[in-house]
Amino acid sequence: KSTWVIPPINIPENQRGSFPKFVAQIKSEKAKESIIHYGITGPGSDLPPAGLFKIDRDSGWLLVTEPLDREKQSEYLLTLHAVSISGTVAEEPMEIAVTVLDQNDNKPEFISKTFLGKVREGSAPGVTFMTVTAIDKDDPNSDNGILIYSILSQSPPFPNPHMFTINQATGSISVNSPGLDREKSSKYDLIVMVADMTGVGLSTTATAIIDVVSKDEKIDFPMTSFPNGVKDTKVIPPINIPENQRGAFPKQLAQIKSSKSKGSIVHYTITGPGADLPPAGLFEMDKTSAWLLVTEPLDREKQSEYVLIVHAVSINGDIAEDPVPITITVIDQNDNKPEFISKTFVGKVREGSTPGVTFMTVTAIDKDDPNTDHAKIKYSILSQTPPIPNSHMFAISPDTGSISVMSPGLDQEIISNAEITEITTDIAPIAEIFDITKAAPATNLKFELFRKEETVWKVLSGE
Repeated sequence: KSTWVIPPINIPENQRGSFPKFVAQIKSEKAKESIIHYGITGPGSDLPPAGLFKIDRDSGWLLVTEPLDREKQSEYLLTLHAVSISGTVAEEPMEIAVTVLDQNDNKPEFISKTFLGKVREGSAPGVTFMTVTAIDKDDPNSDNGILIYSILSQSPPFPNPHMFTINQATGSISVNSPGLDREKSSKYDLIVMVADMTGVGLSTTATAIIDVVSKDEKIDFPMTSFPNGVKDTKVIPPINIPENQRGAFPKQLAQIKSSKSKGSIVHYTITGPGADLPPAGLFEMDKTSAWLLVTEPLDREKQSEYVLIVHAVSINGDIAEDPVPITITVIDQNDNKPEFISKTFVGKVREGSTPGVTFMTVTAIDKDDPNTDHAKIKYSILSQTPPIPNSHMFAISPDTGSISVMSPGLDQEIISNAEITEITTDIAPIAEIFDITKAAPATNLKFELFRKEETVWKVLSGE
């Protein structure tokens, strides 16, 4: 059984002030019996980017030597070593994760300053016809990287200034009001904005230019401009495919045709990972009809996105269109249950600790999409052994897994060890009611009560 005593380590990026900074003191329990020297190895220590972390060989204090940048590296896995003064190994090497906490130090950026789209005149409210896209380098699982889209202005402002609406989460633009008439206005300019921090943080703008076309004109796919300056390059909106589809394959996904097919025969092909590159053969294209096909069920946990290149060549061998990229997004299904990172977690709490004292954390992971409810984990306690002085001596944060004292009365003379069976679930909220869909196998938590005068570090996990 491991006798390392290691606290959780989180370091905010972009720290200011003097360096090195103390991060955490990491000590072996065997330091009570003999002099122990400590060392660390791994990326960030003796491997590139070397020198970011050091450890005081005598005290066990872990130090960070300079500000960290989460956008360069969000986590460092260091290996801790403890050797007694006699030269014998005091502990088996232990891996510890240093997580760099995100700060909102990057504003969102549109992938283009100008987006071009087409919509038929007379289109009814609700018709979606184009999408604007922005990216943010901050943590997508925090408010720093959660983007909200909005429309700032519309020109011209008639028949009313709210002819269009934008999906706050996806950036897709659709018709909001009836009355699109190309005889009265054949083009609209929208100033669109994207902001992080769920819409109240850093922001930037772009222009969406909308052409109103006749009802009879075929719109093969929307258009946009690219950052590299290529103009009039057709761009196909992202295609979403649920993972784990059932039924007969291949399945038709979308028909992608060039407008030049009206005047001549055009043949279509696709290239890229998932087509002619590994994992080859997942996608095919009918050369004459331009139907894009998926040949087998996809697994988001293996690959969540595929970028293919569509080629259009006329029957005489001339290139009918410049090659155009298409993004296929694999939509997550709740097909992975959460898993604890350890079957047993070991912690210590002082006798007499008052309610509210937090002393350890359990952690679980879920391979499903972290941006969906499929991977939002909730923790709960199923049982406590022994159930004295009452059966609810401890509480667990449903969101973080941190365990704290709930009731007074912890007495080492009465009980020195306690075990809790704990479970975690992933959830899907429906109208503010949580539907528990999957549960991880229960895990055991073992506690040791110790005298108030003892000083120990919180145990993150142990076997």
